[in-house]
Amino acid sequence: MPDDIRQLDELTTLSLAGNDGVVAVPPSVGELVRLRRLTLRSTRVRSLPSAVNDLRRRTMIDLSDDDDTATASSSETAATEHIAD
Repeated sequence: MPDDIRQLDELTTLSLAGNDGVVAVPPSVGELVRLRRLTLRSTRVRSLPSAVNDLRRRTMIDLSDDDDTATASSSETAATEHIAD
């Protein structure tokens, strides 16, 4: 994922599911202030930068694998995180 993702400041949903070329999420993802859903299912991302905590509108982050065995963390973020409004 390119660092200049921050330029997509109106983005509300980002899904890179199934893209095994994605190995990391740049800290600039925290600048996507409107982002609500981040889906990284079946990618090679195994951890998130602490900047995801800046995503105040987020309602879901999915880092699971198809076999649901992977976990990832950002201050103890589980493989799939659902946040109630």
